[in-house]
Amino acid sequence: MKQFTEKDTESFYNKEDKLYLSFWDSKGSLHWGLFQENNENIVSASHNLTKYMIKKSNISTNSNVLDIGCGNGEVDLEIVKSTGCKLTGIDLSGVRIENARKKITNSLKGKLEFIHGSATNLPFNDNQFTHVISQATIYHIHDKQKAISEIHRVLKTGGVFTPSMT
Repeated sequence: MKQFTEKDTESFYNKEDKLYLSFWDSKGSLHWGLFQENNENIVSASHNLTKYMIKKSNISTNSNVLDIGCGNGEVDLEIVKSTGCKLTGIDLSGVRIENARKKITNSLKGKLEFIHGSATNLPFNDNQFTHVISQATIYHIHDKQKAISEIHRVLKTGGVFTPSMT
């Protein structure tokens, strides 16, 4: 069996983004959800999961948040709009980062940014973030131990790491 590399994963998500957008959510809510009602759709359930993570993580206006595997940025937009925090999203897919950057309005500049990069080599200073979140990403990372070490490095002492569906 072929051993896939991080480059293979990046190539897959760059190539398949349009396919995912065609059948799931055209805005890019391509992650898991928290279903609270029987007839709920994935987009509504995705919003529920984001709200749940905000609440459990205690993200507030004073928070500086890093999102590992931000995809097309929909979760990050929701977090910044609902809390007023500062948020940086990072993703291995350059295509998804470009999609996310197009969503930054003038009112979000300075509060929200998106960076193309790897969770195993985070381009940030030590102790930079009060919170690190990640929705349905960690299990895609080839060197999970390195990614967790990097998350620990960039998280401030006493900071909060909230993964979902790791």
